[in-house]
Amino acid sequence: AVLDANGSAAAPRRVVVVMPGAELRLVGVTLRGGYLVDWSGGGVESRPDGLLRLEQSHVRGCVVNSIAFDAFGGGIDNFGGRLLAVKSSIGENRVVSDQGRAGSGGLFNAGEAELRECAVDGNSASSSLNDAFGGGISNTGNARFAAHATSISNNRATSVSGAVAVGAGLYHESSFPALLN
Repeated sequence: AVLDANGSAAAPRRVVVVMPGAELRLVGVTLRGGYLVDWSGGGVESRPDGLLRLEQSHVRGCVVNSIAFDAFGGGIDNFGGRLLAVKSSIGENRVVSDQGRAGSGGLFNAGEAELRECAVDGNSASSSLNDAFGGGISNTGNARFAAHATSISNNRATSVSGAVAVGAGLYHESSFPALLN
């Protein structure tokens, strides 16, 4: 199954929102075509205490484009929720910000995220005048992150102005250690 938001700058749309306390399990689903302006989570936003389970599913080709603000989570914005992804992929998503910071083309994690046998590939975070970080994945605050048998490759973080561009694959700015094996 394919869920396509067919979003654009003229008609911004997110593919899925997991509301606080809700649980969503997707098996064999491709989420694509999310496009948001001056917001976060182009493909999926998982709000506090929400649970998103992706199994053999894909988040691809989603965009967050911001002119004056910070932009995060082109593919997924896990904003205080929980994410469990198994044999899934997060790829070819992007975050672009003209004046603000750009973080996490693939997954922005400010909650709990666990990836098992997944691929995070070809995502990008780009800022014209500010910092860019975590082209593939960013963890921030009290975020908890674990990846098991997961590939994180070919992601980019670019700052055009020469500001800081770090963590093309994984940027970890959390008080908890990241578990990678």
